[in-house]
Amino acid sequence: MSTYSLSQPCPHSIEVGGICYTLNLSFDRVLSAFEILSKNELDDIDLFDIIFDWLVVAPKVRKLAARAEVVKEIFDKLINFDKNTSDTEAETISFEQDAPFIYAAFRQSYGIDLFKEQGKLQWWEFVALLGALPSDTRLCDIIDIRTRPVPAPNGKNQEQISALLKLKAQYAIKNPVNKQSAQDGWERLWGILEKQAEER
Repeated sequence: MSTYSLSQPCPHSIEVGGICYTLNLSFDRVLSAFEILSKNELDDIDLFDIIFDWLVVAPKVRKLAARAEVVKEIFDKLINFDKNTSDTEAETISFEQDAPFIYAAFRQSYGIDLFKEQGKLQWWEFVALLGALPSDTRLCDIIDIRTRPVPAPNGKNQEQISALLKLKAQYAIKNPVNKQSAQDGWERLWGILEKQAEER
């Protein structure tokens, strides 16, 4: 399952190497994985175990290589499914930095309390709702500020340019935590695993 389908349920399992793994892909667990993968320094192979235990309910395989492969398949097939938006996402939203605005936008638009939905609201549901937020939310205002092009000076719009640059600096993403940063972190971590395997 790699695209949305209203005729299919949200994925709760994945088959890897002939084994069917039961998953818990609630949005908060996926975001926790994003946060740990988005750290600048990733050198702890134990992170594979941490992420596996967050996302996989059963069976709890023990081999590190098997765990890493399962997590890789989860990310490739069930989490980072929208490859078309990942290139620019790092410039528009950070799930960590923008957490208060995301929470407020869900309450304002859908009446959803994301704290009460932890462990229940699935990642695909969260992403769909996030992408459909109306433009009158503060989160959408901030994303617009980040992505709005700075107009070319014409001798009359210096105040407009200065105001926009000030807003861009105020809301600039200082700590990106999103699908792109998590994917980058995952690739670095996977590279560490492959290097260790070669050295054995």
